[in-house]
Amino acid sequence: MDNSIKNLYSADIITDVKVDMRLSDDRLVLVYMVTEKPYVNKVFFNGNVELKSRNLEEELIPMTGAILDSKKVEANLKIIEDKYHDEKYYSVEVTADIEERGNNTIDVVYLIKEGVEAKITDIKIVGNKHFKRKEILKAIETSEKGFWSWATGSGKLKKSELEMDMEKIRAKYLREGFARVQIGEPRITLSEDKKKIKLTIVLEEGLRFKVGSVEFEGYEHVAAEEVKKAATLKTGDWFNIEEFQNDVKRVTATFTTAGYAYANVNPSTILNDEALTVAIKYVVEENQLVYINRINIRGNTKSRDRVIRREFDVTEGDLYNSQLINASKRHIEFTDYYSEVRLSETPVAEDKINLDVDVRDKMTGMFSIGAGYSSIDGVTGVLSLTQKNLFGKGYEVTTKAEFS
Repeated sequence: MDNSIKNLYSADIITDVKVDMRLSDDRLVLVYMVTEKPYVNKVFFNGNVELKSRNLEEELIPMTGAILDSKKVEANLKIIEDKYHDEKYYSVEVTADIEERGNNTIDVVYLIKEGVEAKITDIKIVGNKHFKRKEILKAIETSEKGFWSWATGSGKLKKSELEMDMEKIRAKYLREGFARVQIGEPRITLSEDKKKIKLTIVLEEGLRFKVGSVEFEGYEHVAAEEVKKAATLKTGDWFNIEEFQNDVKRVTATFTTAGYAYANVNPSTILNDEALTVAIKYVVEENQLVYINRINIRGNTKSRDRVIRREFDVTEGDLYNSQLINASKRHIEFTDYYSEVRLSETPVAEDKINLDVDVRDKMTGMFSIGAGYSSIDGVTGVLSLTQKNLFGKGYEVTTKAEFS
């Protein structure tokens, strides 16, 4: 019987249960008397002025029509608080009130005391030696309140934006060779009147590293000079994580432009704390040569296939070349006949691939009319009609008439 009561509570659909034991002749009858959890009829907000109810409701975990869940109510309280914090209201107080509506239904009312608006008046950077404070502040979105803050929005503190800013600071150091830079959790301090925010960012720059050795392994069919030329980071340069990531793409492109569509470059780095160098190694998997099987054009309800096909720098049967394929996509977009251009690749065999081009035609016609008046010509006017993709063949025609 105890286990049955536990199971009823664990189902999270009741608030109370009692058990009554009754004798009926020679039988014992157990009666479980339960109080069901109510259903949420509607969610209301009371006291919100700065934020509209519909904007708050969009952020909340839905509860309307479901059984009342205290965990969801608590979670929504935190969501509302965070929403107000993003809008600089750090003294906001949010509570929840449950109002019975009858028929085992209730309304959840969130009572909001918005408090006063707070803004950042001081940003302190601790631990920076290589970059000056103003250089770091210039790299992030979060800023101190200024004279024109009412127009520029300066002094606003958003947690999501602050997290991004910490990554921006880290990236700034990584681009300068500080491979082990650490950015701490920013400290937020409110004044007694909760109108001013002091933000403290603590960082540890660590050691600065240069590029040591740069090695390439695993390839056979591309000239070594071409592969080495693709990597811009050379021995003696300050290690730059952004350039390193771009080098991986450039080395990969060296093979994909040579027909190795499935080429893969696995980079690795080893930091030497004594020599303050980073050893870089690129291990290449060429795989095999791939040829273009078919170029499939889809979605063009107005344009002819040939209008799209003539923009390609590759044809069916050619060796795969990622550079020419990407350039072909840009050529199609540059025609300005389509609102959307997507190019995907579908393997059809070990050494063959289909290029699938999905486009969406857009309106390419334009009509304009103008009028004016002069003392010499009197009323003047102009009519102009332009079609950039006539009959879907890529022809452009303009008709213009002027009168006075």
